[in-house]
Amino acid sequence: MPDLAFQVSNLARRIFYWGQWRLAVAPVIDSEDGLPRGNHFSVIEPPSGFSYADPFLFIHAARTYLFFEIYSRREKGVIAYCELLEDGTHTSPRVVLRASYHLSYPFVFEWDGNIYLLPETQENGTIELYRANDFPNSWNLHAVLMRNIKYFDPTLYFDGRKWWLFAGSQTNPTEEVSELHLFVSESPFGPWKKHPRNPVVVGKHCARPAGRLFRLGQHLLRPGQDSSRLYGEAISLNRVEVLTETDYREVPYLRLGGSALPDSCRTHSIDLNEQYRVQDGLRYVPRFSLKTMLRHASSSPNVVTELQ
Repeated sequence: MPDLAFQVSNLARRIFYWGQWRLAVAPVIDSEDGLPRGNHFSVIEPPSGFSYADPFLFIHAARTYLFFEIYSRREKGVIAYCELLEDGTHTSPRVVLRASYHLSYPFVFEWDGNIYLLPETQENGTIELYRANDFPNSWNLHAVLMRNIKYFDPTLYFDGRKWWLFAGSQTNPTEEVSELHLFVSESPFGPWKKHPRNPVVVGKHCARPAGRLFRLGQHLLRPGQDSSRLYGEAISLNRVEVLTETDYREVPYLRLGGSALPDSCRTHSIDLNEQYRVQDGLRYVPRFSLKTMLRHASSSPNVVTELQ
């Protein structure tokens, strides 16, 4: 009974360990699949009791910034960034956006001379767009793209003519995201028109977005989360074959597991640019070891506040 054994093993792991998401960064080099090799990853470690997840890269004024979510079991998710330096190090994380509701998945992009941030705000029943007032430290709410909805990980893609918005949806609020919905607009600010084939993708193995769309050679790839067995177990890269106002089709291209990242067993977000590839990775930390308890006790309960 392999399914039962897997469930028992997973339950025991949840009892004796807690999961911590971290960020793994690698310089872009050639490899067989066109992505950098895993053994070049370096880890950006969060404080004990906290996680870093959902990384997005952005280059501004020849400097590379990494935006991501910080969260813990005691605090709602907030948006932070650090700068990746040429010597392979990074600056200390700084929180730049927080709300009374959970924030995550900081999709950052530039349009018409301005820099925008599209975080996940599904806990508030909205899709919200922020504009940089003083990049990267100050952001103001620019527009609410949708209201009274529950969409996860909204992801924009501009094809040179139209804007496309991909977002995950649940068919059951107690289960993982299993549908991908698609919208189209003439502008990143909307109005957004629903795709007639929604949901364009169905399945916990790839529907939920896992990062911005990107090109690899001649292929347009859409990262999706593979949560078919466990939440965020792997990333499914899907090759987009058709993207029109009347049709959408994609096929599986490559699966990225967490084992390629240092000391990680899951991964659920990826981003790339000309210099770096970044993913998040989950590791399990023993709940009751002396080392873990000492680290947790020495970690400030107000880490998120102190990073502001």
